[in-house]
Amino acid sequence: MNKLLKQIREHLNLSQSDFAEELKVTFQTVNRWENGHVYPNRLAQSDIYEYCKNKNVPVYEMILDRIEKKTRDIKIDSSRVLLYHGSKYGITGKIRPISRDKCDFGKGFYMGTAPSHPLTLIAGFDSSRFYIVSLDLSDLSYKEVPTGLDLAMLVALNRGKMDDYLNSLIYKKYKNMTLDKDLIIGNIVDDRMFFMMDRFFGGDITDKALELGKQYAAVSQKACDNVRIEKEIELSYLERQIIIDAADLNREKGIRLA
Repeated sequence: MNKLLKQIREHLNLSQSDFAEELKVTFQTVNRWENGHVYPNRLAQSDIYEYCKNKNVPVYEMILDRIEKKTRDIKIDSSRVLLYHGSKYGITGKIRPISRDKCDFGKGFYMGTAPSHPLTLIAGFDSSRFYIVSLDLSDLSYKEVPTGLDLAMLVALNRGKMDDYLNSLIYKKYKNMTLDKDLIIGNIVDDRMFFMMDRFFGGDITDKALELGKQYAAVSQKACDNVRIEKEIELSYLERQIIIDAADLNREKGIRLA
């Protein structure tokens, strides 16, 4: 938080005294914030949030840049891949495949190749935590599903959209597609896809509308045991509000694109 506040101030080319005057606080307060001696309370963060919005400060990009820098600092073996995970309440104990049932690839532990998607999923929760994790792929049985009709149908099945057709050949085909796999990999699909499924199948919406990065779903305990938390990042109230705004803007862009 202290580094972000300093970055905001420097982006605006303000001294600590000038920044304090803009925020209607004392110089000593800003100085203690930036030195990490004092953490701004929620009211102060709300004021900073409104101030940044009014000044069009690219705080969201600053957050992503901080995560990217932390990611670059991590050294891993060639058998591992770096991914991102968001948790609404933080990870405690052993990592398990215990998400809700109606996820894109069924119950699992979900990770992504880009930080933006997991960030938007957890920004509305006070106790949320963001994680940079690594996954060892060397001994896992996995299925990578390219963007297209198979991905759409697989996600539809796992979200319960094909429950009326349990005995059909098409249901069995996609149910068996990932059977006995430890890990499933595929592009991220968001909820707007289901408002326009018919248009997707008809070709009016192409896979371009689904380019949100890839997700890795560890659907077995073996795969979850191969996940290692590299860094845990706590999100401040200010950061979470900025991420919520960015998510709303990206959602509008996605709908226009579709």
